[in-house]
Amino acid sequence: MNFESLANELLLDIFDYYYVIDLLRTFFGLNIRINNLIGKYFQSRVMDFRSMSKHDFDIICRDYLPSFFDSVSAIHLSDDGATPHQLFCFLSHNISFHQFTHLRSLTLHCGPCKSVQKSILSELCHLSSDLTDLSLTFDDKPYFHSEESILPFVNSIWSLPNLTKCYLCIEDLPVSTIVSLSLTDLTIKRGSYSLDKISLLFKHTPHLKNLTIPSVQLNPDNQIELPVVPSLNMLNTIFIASEENMVAKFVEKMPNLCHLTFRTFGLCIDGHQLEKIIGQNLPNLKVLEFRMSLTPDRHLDIKTQVDRLLEPFQNPFWIDEHRWFIQCHWISSMDNVYLYTLPYAFDYFDFHQSLQSKSTLIYDDDFYQSYNHVHDLIVHSPSEQNGLDLINIRFNNVRYLLIDSLLNNHFLSIIPNLNHLVYLDITIFNNDPRYKSQLQNLLNRAPRLYSLRFGTGMSPSKFCEKLVINLRSSSVRRLILRDVRRQWYNNLQCALLSHSSLGEQCEILEIDVENETCIYDLVDSMVNLRALYVRSWITSANSATANAAGFVPYYDNNEVIKTFVMITDEEENADALLTDGTSTRFFDL
Repeated sequence: MNFESLANELLLDIFDYYYVIDLLRTFFGLNIRINNLIGKYFQSRVMDFRSMSKHDFDIICRDYLPSFFDSVSAIHLSDDGATPHQLFCFLSHNISFHQFTHLRSLTLHCGPCKSVQKSILSELCHLSSDLTDLSLTFDDKPYFHSEESILPFVNSIWSLPNLTKCYLCIEDLPVSTIVSLSLTDLTIKRGSYSLDKISLLFKHTPHLKNLTIPSVQLNPDNQIELPVVPSLNMLNTIFIASEENMVAKFVEKMPNLCHLTFRTFGLCIDGHQLEKIIGQNLPNLKVLEFRMSLTPDRHLDIKTQVDRLLEPFQNPFWIDEHRWFIQCHWISSMDNVYLYTLPYAFDYFDFHQSLQSKSTLIYDDDFYQSYNHVHDLIVHSPSEQNGLDLINIRFNNVRYLLIDSLLNNHFLSIIPNLNHLVYLDITIFNNDPRYKSQLQNLLNRAPRLYSLRFGTGMSPSKFCEKLVINLRSSSVRRLILRDVRRQWYNNLQCALLSHSSLGEQCEILEIDVENETCIYDLVDSMVNLRALYVRSWITSANSATANAAGFVPYYDNNEVIKTFVMITDEEENADALLTDGTSTRFFDL
C-alpha cells in the first residue's frame, strides 16, 4: 500500500502529527488531491504560529498562506517572548485578515509597537462576517489617547453579526455604543467598571450568558438603575464595595444566574448575609465560588476571629442543602485572612511557610480539598521545620512556579506533580551549595518545562561556574538571565553559558552583557537561538549606547540572524537596510 492510496480520513489524522511548517513542506504540491485535503484540514484546525521561528514563519506567509485564504478557519498570532513582533512580520507580507474569507476564530497577542496596534485595530473593521470567536490582547496601552478614539473599533467588534465569544485584554476599553445581538460570552481582563459602564454593557449586549470582568465598582452614591439581564448565567468579577447590600442590589438584576465567582478585598460578606442574598435574589444558583480577604483585629486572638468567620457557614443551608464548604487560611506574620470556597476555584495562590487553615469540611474529601485550578503558584521561604504536615494542600496543575529559597523534599510534597510546569522563576539569595542538586531535582520532575528564569543574587561568574553550566533539562528552550540589578555578563561568562547544555538548546535568551562582542559571540555560538533580548553596557568605543542598526553590517553576513529578531533597549531603533535591499527592524524592549 502506498501513501496516496490511504483514505482521506486517515491522511487527515496523519496531518495532526506534523507542525504546520513541516506539513506544508512535506505534502503541499504533491498533487491536487493532497492540496485540497490540506485545505480541508485547515478548515477544522487552528493555524497556530506561536513558538514558530521567524524563518519558518516568513516561508509560510510568503509561499503557502495565499493558497489557503479560502480554507483557514482559525488563526493564532502572538508577539510574546517566544515570537517577538510576529504581527509586524505578518503585516509586512501585505496580508490582511479580510482575505481569509471563512475565518471563524482569530486570536491576537499584540506587543507595544504602536504602528502594529493601529494596523490591527483598523483590520477589525474588515473581519469576515463568519467570525464567531475573537481574542485580542495588547501588552501596552493602545496608541489612542482617549476612550473616544478607540470607540469606533470596539463598535466594529460589536457589529460582527455572528460573533458569540469575545476575549479582550486591552487597557482603557470603552463600552460599545452598538448593540450586539449575537455576543453571548464576554471576557474583559483589564480596567474597572462603574455601574454606568456596566449598565451600558448590559443594554448593548442583551443576550449575554457568560461575563467575566476585572472589577465592578459598587458605589453607594451611584444611583444608576441597572437593567435586568435574564439571559446571564455566569458572572466572574471582583466586587469593590464597602457594604454588603450593594452586592445584593447588583446581583438581583441577574435572576437566572447559575454560576457566581467573585473576589473581594477588605470586604468580607458575612455567611448569614450571603445566605440572604442568595435566597432572595439567586434562586437558580448552583455554583458559588468566592475568595474574600480582610484584615483581622490585632487586639483579638486570630483563631477566635477565624471561628467567628466560619460559624455562619456551618448551618444546613451551606452544609446539607448546597454542600458549599468554606476554608479560612491565615499567615501568622501577615495582617491578612482569606476566606474561600472549596475546592479552591482561582488560578493564583500565594503560599507562605507559616500558613495555617481551618475549614467547615466535615470529612476528608479529595474533590473539595483540590487546588487543581491553581496554575500560578508563588512559594515563599520554605524551611526545614515549617509544620507543612498540618496543611492538607496539594497543587497538581501548576504551570508557573516562583520560588525564593531552598526547597526540601518535605516541602515539595505540596507539589507532587510538576508534569504541567511550563515556567519556572527562581530567586536565589545566597550561595548555598545545595541549590544545584535541588534545582536539578526540580528540573528532572518537570518534563514540559519551557522557560527558566533566574533572578539571582549571585555574581554572573559564580552563577555560570557553579549553577547554569551544570544544570540539565531536555525541555527548556527559554532562558531569562536579566536581573533588576543589571548584572552584566562578560565574554567568558557568555562563552560558558553558550556551551552549557541549557545554552546549546536555548531558542530565546534574555541577558545583560558588558559589550557588543558578547552579542556577536552569543549569536555565533548558540546555534538554536531565534530571539535575543539583550541590553549592552558598553556598545561603542566612547562608552555610548549604539543604535541597534549599527549591528546590521555584522548580522548581514551571518545567516543565523535571518531566523530571529534581535531586540535592544536603545532609545532609537530605526529600520536598517541589508545589502539585499530588504529592511530589518529593531524594537525597544
